[in-house]
Amino acid sequence: MAGLAIMSALIGGRYSVDLSRRLPQAGGGVAAYAVTDHAHGRRDLMALAQRSGQPPRAALVQALSPPIEGMLCPLAHGPAAGPDGQGAAFLICPAPPGPPLAADPRPWSEQALIAHLLLPAAGVLAALAARGQTHRAIRAENVFLGGAPMAGGAPSLGLPVVLGAAFAAPAAMDQPALYEPPYSAMCHPAGRGAGSIADDVYALGALMIVLAQGSAPMAGWEEDAIIRRKLAFGSYAALTAEARLSPAIADLLRGMLAEDPEHRPAPALLLDPAAARARRV
Repeated sequence: MAGLAIMSALIGGRYSVDLSRRLPQAGGGVAAYAVTDHAHGRRDLMALAQRSGQPPRAALVQALSPPIEGMLCPLAHGPAAGPDGQGAAFLICPAPPGPPLAADPRPWSEQALIAHLLLPAAGVLAALAARGQTHRAIRAENVFLGGAPMAGGAPSLGLPVVLGAAFAAPAAMDQPALYEPPYSAMCHPAGRGAGSIADDVYALGALMIVLAQGSAPMAGWEEDAIIRRKLAFGSYAALTAEARLSPAIADLLRGMLAEDPEHRPAPALLLDPAAARARRV
């Protein structure tokens, strides 16, 4: 019976965490488990395990009530026994509606990049900025398709993407140097801080390049080498050296990847891509 007891945890007397059902791609790097909501019978939820010594972003958890559409937002949190039977803490939120973008790294068209990535993500960032918060976890492993893949494995781009959870670990803790401005990437991951919404715009620009070319720039490079290349050539040149971009996307990315955060377009401006291109400094 003791063995069975640690395979399930109950949060808030309502959410049952099934510790035997790991969701390997759902947490964006944070351990995620299947959840059942006993109050409403929902099973489209997950529990994110808090890592030892890495507290969740309490201010962001509070700011995400009410939730922001287009982002995985917390529903509850609390302590429970972990998979090893020791004390642990979990944050409950909706499970992603589809796989992470990293699961299918084929190139996206300009239309898909703008309609299904840029516009919905900019809307989420604008809502976060209005609440005085940042996401700081935008990367291919933590942004999800809006639905399951179609037959044959092709991505379903009929729905906008959904930004993954950003509250279960310190801000930018799991961000690769590819998605971070050099001034942040060179810091220790635990000390990068919440940053500004301009840093999220930068990460979104880097993600657009990954999807535009169907692979990550400088794949396989050490983190320090990526930072040095950005410092030597500038972020835009470093990230787009081998990318074939349409003029419209290239103009947007020059602004989004500007070294000075003051020169990056605000999320509200990105909701009008033509205006964002015209603003480029």
